[in-house]
Amino acid sequence: MDLVGSLFGEKKKPEEKHEEKEEVKDAEQDKEMGEEAESASWAVHLGVVTIGSDGVKLKPQMKVGAETSNFSTEFGLSDVRDGIKVAAVAEAKLDVHAEGTSVNELHRNIKCDTVGFKQALEIAKNSLSTGDGAQDKEASQLPKLAEVLGLDMASLKRMLGQGTVEDAKDESNNEAKDDRADNVERPLMQLRVEGSFGVGASAEVRLGWTDTDGYKMIGCAGSAAAGLQLSADAFAGKHCTGTSAKIILGIGNFLFEYTFPLHQQESVETA
Repeated sequence: MDLVGSLFGEKKKPEEKHEEKEEVKDAEQDKEMGEEAESASWAVHLGVVTIGSDGVKLKPQMKVGAETSNFSTEFGLSDVRDGIKVAAVAEAKLDVHAEGTSVNELHRNIKCDTVGFKQALEIAKNSLSTGDGAQDKEASQLPKLAEVLGLDMASLKRMLGQGTVEDAKDESNNEAKDDRADNVERPLMQLRVEGSFGVGASAEVRLGWTDTDGYKMIGCAGSAAAGLQLSADAFAGKHCTGTSAKIILGIGNFLFEYTFPLHQQESVETA
């Protein structure tokens, strides 16, 4: 039996297959429970007090309103730890996520069928383009973002995974180059897109102090939530630990939030 098994491979016993199925089923159930818990989150804001699914909290804010995972209404000044944001809005929300090893892969992987998303995505692509062409150079916000992050352009491009052969094809840019081989494993980047649809107006300024997620963001934005404006408002900042950075682009009714790891040598040089 040992010889036959070694030649042809032993079949798994029924109980082993049953255990594997149970493990997969448990994992799927845990995932579903996590998604349900996230979708069930809610909060009511009464001045400096927030009551919600996370309990009762005192925050440095002064606003009234309520929010769930897909709807929010608020009036007043939001938590100042996340910047200075004044809003009077009532809106429905959506939230989609993607992972990838480059900014172009993130753009390929993100999926959303909401009206206006494709146009906003194109503006996001142009805002993070390498700016080699005349038109791309005018639309690109990479130089400003690199300055805010304290990085040179080459380092930021490298962190965003730009300049590979695959990215050059995606951007129709045969001159894009990088000192990194394509087969080198890169850390994952995250893209979160939040859509807000409703009525109202808001204005926001972030001045570089550490927010509630640990990022020191700098930038400003302000637009009517029901407007048709499709320009990109930009925020950028490093995590207080120096291990990662975040770029936020506000385009029309969509917010594109990119989170990516900082290469150790760049984070040390710019600390």
